[in-house]
This record gives sequence, C-alpha cells and structure tokens, in this order.
Amino acid sequence: MTMKQLFILGLLTFVLNRPGFAQGTAFTYQGRLMDAAIPASGSYDLRFILYTADVGGSQVGPILTNSATTVSGGLFTVALDFGGNAFTNASRFLEIAVRTNGGGAFSILTPRQNLTPTPYAVFAENVGSGGLAAGTYPSAVTFNNAGNNFSGSFIGNGSGLTSVNAATVGGVSAANLWRTTGNAGTTAGTHFLGTTDNQPLEFKVNGMRALRLEDNGDGDDPGTARDGAPNLIGGSPGNFVAAGVFGATIGGGGATNFSGSLTNAIRSDYATIAGGNSQDIGPDSPASAIGGGSANGIAAYSGGATIAGGYGNNIGASPGGVIGGGRINEIASSFAAAIAGGEVNAVASDSDYSTIGGGRYNTITNGAKHATIPGGLNNTAGGYSSFAAGHRAKANHQGAFVWADSQDADFASTAANQFNIRALGGVRLSDDTRALSFGSNTRQMINLYDDNYGIGVQSGGTYFRTTTRFSWFQGGTHSDTANSPGAGGALLMTLNSGGLTVNGTFVSASDRNVKEN
Repeated sequence: MTMKQLFILGLLTFVLNRPGFAQGTAFTYQGRLMDAAIPASGSYDLRFILYTADVGGSQVGPILTNSATTVSGGLFTVALDFGGNAFTNASRFLEIAVRTNGGGAFSILTPRQNLTPTPYAVFAENVGSGGLAAGTYPSAVTFNNAGNNFSGSFIGNGSGLTSVNAATVGGVSAANLWRTTGNAGTTAGTHFLGTTDNQPLEFKVNGMRALRLEDNGDGDDPGTARDGAPNLIGGSPGNFVAAGVFGATIGGGGATNFSGSLTNAIRSDYATIAGGNSQDIGPDSPASAIGGGSANGIAAYSGGATIAGGYGNNIGASPGGVIGGGRINEIASSFAAAIAGGEVNAVASDSDYSTIGGGRYNTITNGAKHATIPGGLNNTAGGYSSFAAGHRAKANHQGAFVWADSQDADFASTAANQFNIRALGGVRLSDDTRALSFGSNTRQMINLYDDNYGIGVQSGGTYFRTTTRFSWFQGGTHSDTANSPGAGGALLMTLNSGGLTVNGTFVSASDRNVKEN
C-alpha cells in the first residue's frame, strides 16, 4: 500500500439530543483519504490520538481505533469520543494513523490536524439560551458578553468567582447581607450579626481567636437560670469558661505564649474577669470578680468576692471578701473580710468582717472577728474587735487597742478591753484641751510606775500613794535621783514617815511631850 494522505478535514459537530439538552461528549469527524493522489475506497482501520501540540506534546484522553471503517471515493465519517475533559478551551491536535483492514502496522499520517473551533461544542455542551445551563464545569468559566454578566445560580462555595453581584447569596437576599463597609437601614432586634443555632461564635484577628460568644439557651425558658445567659470570652484563645457555667465574662487579657501560657479562667456562674493574666475564679463562687492584675485567684465557695487588681492576691472560701490590690495579700476563710492593699497582709480563718487597710506583713489571726489593722508594719490583731496600728503593735486580747511607735520591738496588750499606747516622744494633748476626765467612779486614776505610786479618788477625798516619801520641787527638770529637783530646781519640802521638812527645816510635831525649851 502506498503512502496515504489526509487531504481535508470535515465538520466536527455534536449531536444535540433535545428536549432536556442532555447529550454525550462524542463528535462527528469527516475526512478524505487519498491513495497516491487517488481517492481511496475500501475497508480501513483508523486510529485517532489527541495531543496538546502539533509536534510532541501530551496525549489527551484515550486512543481511539475505528476498525473496518468504510471509505468511499476517499470520504469517511467516524464518531470520536475523548471524554468530557478533553476540550477545555486549549489547543488540541488530532493524530490519525491508517492501515488496511486487519493487516499490518498503522501508518501515521502527517501533519497532525488542528481541531478548529467546531469541536469546542464539547466544552459548551451546557450552553443554553441566554447563558450557562446547570451542570459541573471542569475549570474556570469566563463570561465574555458585553456586560460580563451571568444570570442563574451556582452549586458550591463560589471560591473561584469574581465580580459577583447576585440578588441572593446562599438563598439570602443581598439586602440582608452584612457589608464590610457598613450597613444602613437596619432594625435593632430584627437585623443582627451572629448565628441562629446553639454553636459558639468566634471572632478572629490574623487567624487567632480574639472573642468567643457561647450560648446558654435562647431566653425562652424563664424557669431555667442559665437560659438566655451567654458567656463572653475575650482576649487570648487560651482563656476559657468551664463547661456548664453560664453568664460569665472574661473581658480580655491572657496569652498563649508569654513565658508560658497565661490563661484566665472562670468556673462559676455570673463571674467576671475584666483582664490581666493568670487569673482564676474557682467553682461555686457566683457573681465574684477580678478586675485586673496578674495571678490573682478567688477560690471555691467565695460568692460575691472581689479582687480589684494587684499581683498574687487570693481569696479562699470567703463570700463577700474584698482585696483592693497590692501584692500577695490573702483572706483565708472569713466572711466579708477586706484587705485594701499593701503587701503580704493576711486575714486568717473565722475572722469575719475584719479589715486591714494596707501596710506590710500585718495579720489578723484566727477567730478575730471585727478586728482592724489600719496599716503599718508587722502588726497583729488577735482578739474580737481588737485594733492594732503602728509598728509591731500586738492587740492580743478582745477589745484591746494597741498603738505602737516606730521602735523595733513588740508592744502588746496585757488584758481585754485595754487601751495601750507606746510613744517614746510623749503623749500630747491639744493646747485647747480644757479638761481631762476620768469619769465618775472612785478609783486610783493614775498609776505612776506601778500601783504603789499613783493618784486616786476615795469617797470625799483625793489621795497620793508612795512607798517612801513625797517631795515638792520648784523649777528644775526630771531626775531619777530621790529628792533631786534636777538642774535649775529647788527642793522646797519633803514628807516621810519621820516628819515634814520645809526649806531644809524639820517641822516638829505639836505634842508637848516632844517639845523642849
């Protein structure tokens, strides 16, 4: 058989099966086969391969062999089907090989035939009147009409679509979609940004969660406390509200990786952490709050407790307890106790309603209800309604008041309901103080040194008590030496068991038995 030559390409068409527009991917190919410049006639085997280039390139689709194809007067017609993905708006070249029916090797005819636009009806098989019909498309679709418009709908997420101006998106009217440039004409309560199911809603910044809203019911069951009480969790994605907790708020703060995880956590209903880091509110402490700071904690059974801020402050099992700030202050287990601030101050257990105003290392001990330390350093209040202030004041008894000056030594009460003052510089009353009253009961009013030296009141009289003598000085200064008026002073009179001496002269008794001359 002499060399055969593909002389002419016929029209490539689809067979459209209407109604319904359903059709296959085959097309009709017509050509002319020449045998040494003479139209071929007879039965031939034809082989067809589709390529991406006229020379070389990649094969597209399967190899098609049409056996016993009738060629008459050089003309033949065959149906070819390379599949639905063969024609994708890119160039395609058809290689044809021929042999006598049933014998020998195929002879490849050259050149490959460039399939001009008619075969691209395969790519447009879903084109209907006025636009694309429903269907699946293998790759990007470009609309080339004057307005570059499309009227219809898509199935899928639309991730490859651009310049879409749809009347509805996902079945929602475009008028009801929130826009990044803002919305107008909204109605509060009717229009909202959020969800309609019971799943948490999160807002992220640069891919990291910055705000989380958790649903606890839709408010339609007034008999359930948690219904309609969502949780709001702001700040680090490490911040959390424990499961089953409702009405809780974490305003912000926390960190996922700043010298470790600095998580804010709430485990009680209606509790609040405004910010800061490493803050924790334990279970069964409803309506408690931490305002800010770092590493502050409210333990279980501390409902209504508050830590305003500071660092390392803790309230344990103390409903209504308050720490205003400062560092490492603690209320162990005392109802409505308070520490305003300062550092390392502590209210121990069973010391309800007690208060520390500030300072450092001050302690209200166990069972000291209603005790008070206004401030200072190293003071202790250890009795019911006791008061300690200054430096190292120790109110160890019920109702004791102890004020100690700056001397670095303990100054403690010795009895209940005692008023104690340590003042190395003296005790001074205002110059305008008109009187000093000791009440209306008879008693030894002033003890000087101890009970053996004092001033008192008896029925109908005033007495002075001493162990050895009385002395009267004029001027001078205090001296611990007996009968010494001190520098600049004069001894006017002394009285002892032997008698009275005035200005150095002994004054004898008036008994005639002791008189002479």
